[in-house]
Amino acid sequence: MAKARVRLRGRFFLLLLGLIGFASLIIVLIVRGGGFAEARFGDVTGTIATTGAIVRDENAVYTEKYEKIIFSVVEGQTVDTGAQIAQVFKRGYQDESTVTLLRLQREIYEYQKSVIGADAAAGLADIENRIAAVEQQIRDAARGAAQADMLALEQSLKSLQAERTTYLKSAVPADGTLSALYASLAEQEQALTSWTRNIVNSAGPGIVSFYFDGYERVLNATQLSSVNAALIRSVISGGNTVTALGTTAETPLYRLVQGSKWYLAFITDAAEPMRTAEGEQYYVVFDDYSTLTYQATALAPVVTSSSVVNILEFNVDIGNFLDVRTVKATITHAAQGVMAPLEFIGFEEGAPYVEVQSGDARVRVMVNVLAADEDNAVVAPVNAQDTLVSGQRLVKP
Repeated sequence: MAKARVRLRGRFFLLLLGLIGFASLIIVLIVRGGGFAEARFGDVTGTIATTGAIVRDENAVYTEKYEKIIFSVVEGQTVDTGAQIAQVFKRGYQDESTVTLLRLQREIYEYQKSVIGADAAAGLADIENRIAAVEQQIRDAARGAAQADMLALEQSLKSLQAERTTYLKSAVPADGTLSALYASLAEQEQALTSWTRNIVNSAGPGIVSFYFDGYERVLNATQLSSVNAALIRSVISGGNTVTALGTTAETPLYRLVQGSKWYLAFITDAAEPMRTAEGEQYYVVFDDYSTLTYQATALAPVVTSSSVVNILEFNVDIGNFLDVRTVKATITHAAQGVMAPLEFIGFEEGAPYVEVQSGDARVRVMVNVLAADEDNAVVAPVNAQDTLVSGQRLVKP
């Protein structure tokens, strides 16, 4: 007798596929430990590629609007307290005042030369020769025939001319003509003084820079606690002018920068484990200065629900970053300690944490992420009373 043929319906195949899928899920959960992982000891090297803002320890000096200015220093020059930075000519000043002064000085000089004694003439000739030599150096530098510091040469020339004036005044007795010329010169100098103001450094030693972008008062070492993500984004997006700062009556004059302490501020996402941890040391390579590797110390990051503002402090010569604001950098940090898989790190208002199984309870431990790669992160408890050691059972948040 023939056996009855059994026909398998589509519903049976669907049920079979469902059972296979469920079994596969169980196998995966067993392999992965389900929603659990074991904290273990290891080392991780983390890297951040970012664009950030240079923050300097500096004083920005402003002055009232002026007619003209004569600087006594150049970009990048180191100065001490008391050094003259510039002479400012106030609004309303006319160059005719200086022309008159120079004419009187020339008249006095020519008259003194005409009446100087033979003995004193030799001393004058020595000074004149030195003046002529400096003037020739200035001419050579001006036409590109020689490399020279023009400001230094000009200051040397002024010093020699002052030496000549002092020498002639002592070597040539004042007669009626000279006395009258001296009186006219003093009167003109007094008149000119009312139109000028000498800018003297009173803020201690530092490096002079004339670069301004408008962020000097907010991206400053004294304002680090106020640096936020919106400000950093404004800088790196190219908004390099803060028009609301200062008044229309102020004109930027110069910046006095402390050359051995400066900062890099940059943003990481609040849900990104890799960020800086206060007190940790980081290696930094700037894209345009890749031949140098800098070492920096992290300050306390500013954490919000949407972003983290990271600040690194450098204690080396500021070098090329004296007049640079926006930079691209690669930041690296290697850490060793208790590791957690990245998927076991949660975030509360941007602050990272792990959850530890303690008996039947789950304990949330706020952590600092010391370094993170694509798989794991080395973490350390934020609070000293919290314990996080190798072998503890972590719960997936």
